[in-house]
Amino acid sequence: MVGEISDKHLKKLREKIVTAFAKSWEEAEVQERTDSTLESVQKCCQNPDLLTMFNMNKHDELDLAILSVLLKSHSGANKCQRDQQLKLALMWNRVDIAREEIFREDVLWEQGSLDEMLTEAIVSDKVAFMRLILEQGVIITEFLTDVRLQTLYSKVEKTHPIYKLLLKLTGQTKLSLENVARFLAILLDRVDKDIFLRAFEEELSNNDDKFARPYQQLLIYAALLQRQELAKFCWEMGDEPVISAIVVTRLYSALARKMTRDESSVRETVEVYKVEFETLATSVLNECYERDQEHAILIVERKSPVWNGLSALQIASVSDDQMFIASGACQSSIESTWKQGILSSWEKVFMAMICPILIVCKMEFVNVGQKPLTWYQRLATFYSSPISKFYHGMLMYLVFLGIFSYLVLLDFDPDRVTVLEYVCIVWVFTMTVDQIHVVLPVGI
Repeated sequence: MVGEISDKHLKKLREKIVTAFAKSWEEAEVQERTDSTLESVQKCCQNPDLLTMFNMNKHDELDLAILSVLLKSHSGANKCQRDQQLKLALMWNRVDIAREEIFREDVLWEQGSLDEMLTEAIVSDKVAFMRLILEQGVIITEFLTDVRLQTLYSKVEKTHPIYKLLLKLTGQTKLSLENVARFLAILLDRVDKDIFLRAFEEELSNNDDKFARPYQQLLIYAALLQRQELAKFCWEMGDEPVISAIVVTRLYSALARKMTRDESSVRETVEVYKVEFETLATSVLNECYERDQEHAILIVERKSPVWNGLSALQIASVSDDQMFIASGACQSSIESTWKQGILSSWEKVFMAMICPILIVCKMEFVNVGQKPLTWYQRLATFYSSPISKFYHGMLMYLVFLGIFSYLVLLDFDPDRVTVLEYVCIVWVFTMTVDQIHVVLPVGI
């Protein structure tokens, strides 16, 4: 009979039970409790399909064996039992078991049935499970609504450093979407805060409260909570990998800057995370640059609709991403912007500033179409380029210093105001106005 134990084995089993447990029992109840335990073991043997043999002397994974037993106890074909199995696998973080035993090919999951499990995987920062659940056909745009995003923020542990920063910058203690938007507005400079505020203010314009770019929201969520693996996954799944990685470095640098001295360990971690994303952006851009230089330069200069019309180079300059800016594509873009249509070297540009006739005769320019530039177009291109403006400003400043030095040393008359003095007064006034314009905030 299946599950029946012989007398010989019963005797050995009784001895093992006494050896294992008798020391923890009272002497008077040893016999009674031994019989009770032995009876329980016999009942278990009546269901051999629920038994799992595990040799403690081997290097097998004990947690895997225990989880296998628990899954057997919850085995079944209905939805409730499958949910219980998935919860157990998620709790033990065993993606391999979930893939082999739960997400089988013969099991169909209804739309929306895995939403709660996906939420729990995100909250518990189990990225491998998140990836596995998404592979089962979960549509992320249907999953992530403003209500569910609010749920993700509300389930952040109260001991997380983000709460301390939130209280410090906003005076609020609740991670609501409105408070997060306010927090980002204060955290970031006014030049680029719209990158993140747009995620909370404009993307919820639809009646169904769904996000047009859900991975963008999860990327911001992961970066704020310093969940690097989740941030990397959302970066992989989202749009525009180069600029998205640079955006994360901007957010990390802002977080590190606002942290206090007693949070030095957290700040160091955030700075390490920033370098990791900067390295990701740089490596992707370098690979693109090796394959197609023009396309890589376009990636750097392109105004991204995902990130509020800013380019990767603009955000990188604010984030102080020196590794990224030093890449070949960025340097080519900067040089192209610096010369703006001029192909000649800086030495020729400098000489052309001194002798303008060289602009028409010797300077090389980027042609528009098949026709070469006319003399007027050459002059306009030359004098509108940043490199020419820089050299022009430098030369004019040297001229000013020469005139001022001559005035002070040789031509200073305390009884009257000379023409050179009037020139210097006007010149100083224009330079003062120019410096005031430089230091004033953008838009004023």
